[in-house]
Amino acid sequence: MTSVEVEYCAPCGFIDRATETQTQILESCGDTLEGVELVPGDGGIFEVRVDDVIVFDVDDEEYDLATIMEGVCGELAGCDCEPGELVDEASDSTECGPGCC
Repeated sequence: MTSVEVEYCAPCGFIDRATETQTQILESCGDTLEGVELVPGDGGIFEVRVDDVIVFDVDDEEYDLATIMEGVCGELAGCDCEPGELVDEASDSTECGPGCC
C-alpha cells in the first residue's frame, strides 16, 4: 500500500497545517493508504511525499490544501478523482471540504 509523509517545520509553527493536511488526506483517501505520517523538521520545510515522490513543496508554491490534495490524488493508483472535483480552500483554512477519492 501507499504511504504519505507530511514533513513540516516545527519551529515555524506549521503543525496546524500539517495536521489539517493529514486529516484531509485520511478523510479523502484513507482507504487507499497505508498511513499518513507527520515528520517534524525545521528550516521552513513543508513537503508532502507519496511513496518518496514530492507532490508539494512550500519552496515551490504557496500552501494550498486543494493543490496538495491534487498532488496526492494524482499519485494514488486507486484514486478515481478529477482535479476539477477538488474544493479550492483558502490557503490557511481550517475547514476541510469534501474529499476527491
